[in-house]
Amino acid sequence: LSRLVVLDLEHCKSLTNLPCISTEMESLKILNLCGCPKIINFLEFNWVLKSLSELHLSGTGIETLPSSIDCLAALSLLNLKDCCHLECLPGYMDSLMSLEKLDISGCRRLVNLPDSLWKIKCLKELDLRGTGIIEVPSANPVWQDLLKYQLSLNMSFMNLVAFQSSPPLLAGYDESSRRVAFTILNRYLQVLCSLFLSLSHAHC
Repeated sequence: LSRLVVLDLEHCKSLTNLPCISTEMESLKILNLCGCPKIINFLEFNWVLKSLSELHLSGTGIETLPSSIDCLAALSLLNLKDCCHLECLPGYMDSLMSLEKLDISGCRRLVNLPDSLWKIKCLKELDLRGTGIIEVPSANPVWQDLLKYQLSLNMSFMNLVAFQSSPPLLAGYDESSRRVAFTILNRYLQVLCSLFLSLSHAHC
């Protein structure tokens, strides 16, 4: 296994635990677990994957990242897209000194980013569409400008969801009419949301 460079387990939907990462996998550069929804807990790295440059966890069931992720000094791409249960990122993100791209789009439960993230000098791409994040620290004017469009999309989407969840202002109608009106409104908002997401991807 010392020559293994890529470990691709994408869409292994029944996979619940990551196979043991051997210390012999010193050449491993890409680990792909995208589309493995039953993976909830992730292994500790403990300096095993020092050459790992890409970690793809899109669509997994992880709730948090392992504390030893700071050992991945060579990591340049971290893909967490659509990790719907992920609620926070580690406070020591700046330990990922080689990180160039971070994708957290679709992580609906993420509402804040750690301050340490902005200390990563190599970071060039940050996708936070579809998260609950609507602002970045004012001390980062460059990122504020770069993320302005994404933040505005998040705000608009959250407003749509809030409007969809609010009680319908149809007090003057009977129960049957309110149900019909709410169904029409719900379908209309679903179409708007789909269009909204399509436009956001087309913009990038």
